Amino acid sequence: MTLRVFVPGLATLLAAAVALSMPVRAQTSDPATQPQKPIEDVTVLGVQDKIIRDFVTSTVAPTNTLIGQLARWEKGICPVTTGLSPGFNAFVTARVKEVAAQIGAKVETNSHCKTNVQIIFTPHPQGLLNGIRRKAPGLLGSHYKAEEKDLATARYPIQAWYATATADNRGTLTVDDIGDISQQCEFRVGKSVINASTCNIVRGSRINEGWRSEFANVAVVVDLNKIADTEIGPVADDVAMLALAQIKPSEACRAVPSISSLFAPDCDADRRVKALTEYDLAYLRGLYQMDTGLKAGLAQINLADWMKRSLDGNR
Repeated sequence: MTLRVFVPGLATLLAAAVALSMPVRAQTSDPATQPQKPIEDVTVLGVQDKIIRDFVTSTVAPTNTLIGQLARWEKGICPVTTGLSPGFNAFVTARVKEVAAQIGAKVETNSHCKTNVQIIFTPHPQGLLNGIRRKAPGLLGSHYKAEEKDLATARYPIQAWYATATADNRGTLTVDDIGDISQQCEFRVGKSVINASTCNIVRGSRINEGWRSEFANVAVVVDLNKIADTEIGPVADDVAMLALAQIKPSEACRAVPSISSLFAPDCDADRRVKALTEYDLAYLRGLYQMDTGLKAGLAQINLADWMKRSLDGNR
């Protein structure tokens, strides 16, 4: 059977969503009634440090802030999927929660939790983004006004936007907005750092900034026109990867097997995987174990180290 595509009224920040009506040829049965496939097993032999470092470098996307650290979820995720039939919506949401639990990210257990991961399937992604840009530009993440139009452009079959916040060593959170002049004094007071919003002083070091970046909201938009003939399992895993880590989009096939190459145009069919790989899981586990207070360059080295430990432990 085909998927019935619809958009229930998107709550609050996503009121700009458009009506969906296009059938999708993604599955022939409701995933809620099917046993879930295990994560694809990829044998890792002779893992080289350079391969891991190159994967991290090509995959990681630092936050768009003056410190440019790596962000992750510090609070529990509360994902909601819209745009598909109820069974498929539930399947994608459950998959994101399952992967989060596997890699050590917190998951909200309250069924009435406040949504902080919106997963939207639509045949009109640009129309949706235009509405978000008008009504809730904060969902696009930290940005300068001049780059907003380019930022809110649908380019990929599955694309994510990250709203982040920065916590000081007292736990005070400030939503990131690089376009807000008042926040730009935070990193310009000698060896100390002043948070313009709270006036807290955070003393960093040459290794650790004294700050920590975290996700406040992630919006994942899936273009139904571009994934119509793709099975829902790989799509859900790609969505999960994007919902849990800020991934750098790539037109090229990754050097190692990765679900993030699902729609890379230069990937041959035999190089495309259908589930999260051991490399993907090692990357995510590393992100949720590492010290995210490290400066950007050191953070990538630390993430690669954690990733290698995870891979070596699974051999």
